[in-house]
Amino acid sequence: APGAGRRVGGEHLGGPPGEEAVVTACAPIVAAHKPGVRATVICHLGYADGGQAGPATVVVKVHSDEQGKRGHEALLSFHDSPLGQSQLLRIPRPLGYLPDLHLSAQDYIEYDSLKDLFHAVFEGGSPASGSQLVGGIRAAGAGLAALHCCGSRHGSTQTWEGDLAGLRGK
Repeated sequence: APGAGRRVGGEHLGGPPGEEAVVTACAPIVAAHKPGVRATVICHLGYADGGQAGPATVVVKVHSDEQGKRGHEALLSFHDSPLGQSQLLRIPRPLGYLPDLHLSAQDYIEYDSLKDLFHAVFEGGSPASGSQLVGGIRAAGAGLAALHCCGSRHGSTQTWEGDLAGLRGK
């Protein structure tokens, strides 16, 4: 939507408090799309006067329902917890949420996915790619443990028993 970048980012995109970074260019790349449900777009941004007034890249997520709001609130909760300052796990900075568009924005974090590491190993990878995969799996496990122990509380608590009961009821 026109102007959505300015509405979402506001002071979060950079610049002095109370001043907005003026986004003048956006090169979007669709990272994921489930028609009628959600879309995730990686946006490479340009700013007025060619300056770097804010992040070079952001992630924008659009949902068809309130899922985006819940996700944005959960991300805020994690980012504001001790986990947000962790050296073990990087939590993207939430930039904003537009309820009328079901659109949220957050910092982009560069990473190698476990899927990429698996492909590197099983498509003729070297012993080094195998150790990278093992390191990635260990890091993911440590990150998940930190996430579950961070003390952040948001939404309802999910339990194994509750999920199992829900599956049995279907």
